[in-house]
Amino acid sequence: MSPKRSLLNPEETSGLLALLGREAHGYEAFQERTVLLEKPRILTRPSLRDRFVVEALAGALRIRVERNASPRVFSYITGRGPHRAIRQLCRKLRSFPRGPVHVIRRDVRDYTDSIPVHENAPLWHQLRELFPEALLYSNLKGALRPEVISREHPHPHSNRAGIPMGLTLTPWIAVLYLGPVDRWAEIEFPEDLYLRFGDDLLFASSSCERTLRFREELPQRLSGLGLESKKKKELDLVIRSNGRALREEQALGFKGSPAVEYLGRRILWSGHIALAGEKRSLLLREARSRIRNVITSFGHTPEKTPLPELSRPCAEALFGALDDLWDGSWRSDPKASTLAREINHPGEWRSLRIDLLRETLRILSGNTSLFPLRKTGWKTLIHEWGWRPKGLRVRKAP
Repeated sequence: MSPKRSLLNPEETSGLLALLGREAHGYEAFQERTVLLEKPRILTRPSLRDRFVVEALAGALRIRVERNASPRVFSYITGRGPHRAIRQLCRKLRSFPRGPVHVIRRDVRDYTDSIPVHENAPLWHQLRELFPEALLYSNLKGALRPEVISREHPHPHSNRAGIPMGLTLTPWIAVLYLGPVDRWAEIEFPEDLYLRFGDDLLFASSSCERTLRFREELPQRLSGLGLESKKKKELDLVIRSNGRALREEQALGFKGSPAVEYLGRRILWSGHIALAGEKRSLLLREARSRIRNVITSFGHTPEKTPLPELSRPCAEALFGALDDLWDGSWRSDPKASTLAREINHPGEWRSLRIDLLRETLRILSGNTSLFPLRKTGWKTLIHEWGWRPKGLRVRKAP
């Protein structure tokens, strides 16, 4: 994941930073407006003049944050991302002794909206260490605690908590602010795995004792930064191949599971990767829409066209669309890595392919059953049209 590209090129950024290092910049009041994204969010919009200043400061902040960020942080930093975090988790699970693995997952409640910005807030001490230049620090502080106006509050005022949303500075403050927690976990638990992606924290250990110590001390570390975790999203797991927790582990608040869901993936005890339930549903929904579009584009009616009545061009286009699914080339985001690279659990691939075949048959004829179709849909799909996904073993209908 990476923030949007800066408006300024490197030369312009350097020139503007040199100017900001010599002069204090006076900001105009930032405009606030509420937009509905995943949930209502208050976005902050500076004036055009202030926006260029913020862009230049964000470029300087990015360089210094990336240089000092913990290797356990995977959000926004160049060369890192969710796939690297998942690979580290898989590698660590395989390296643990073949016993239970204890996992703690925590999400910080309203992370960037909760970061204190009053005069004695920890954020200013962190920024002072990164920016010993007094004027650069002062200009950065002014951008992070500006006067704001909105329809509800037309008079300029400053907030005591929360980083302005919508600024290119915000992602780098999100990386920076939890740095003390990252360093504490890295130093205190070198044998275990700690990962952070944004406000999503994960700890995995083969030691129940160290896991309990992490769980007990983490709230104090967050509280020292004026933060707390979301109670509804707190997850304490013990991962085993059979997915069960012992009574002693249940008494300590751990739930048994064969896998942990993290960043849209389901990481199994063996270190294999499968799709998380929500991600799988989204994938099938997108595939269902694509299959419908292919069928209707050839003049056929979904759910009323048996496979034998499909025209040859339509069948070839349909099976081509399904083949594209396996390598991810049909996805709307061209930068998205392919499913073949992300998923390495063989059972997951077979299950996903069968689900896609079920969706195809349901959309065509309204029948979701694979094998009782016998001489109609299933036989035609496999033999007459000559399409068979790799790795899918077809048993004969009874």
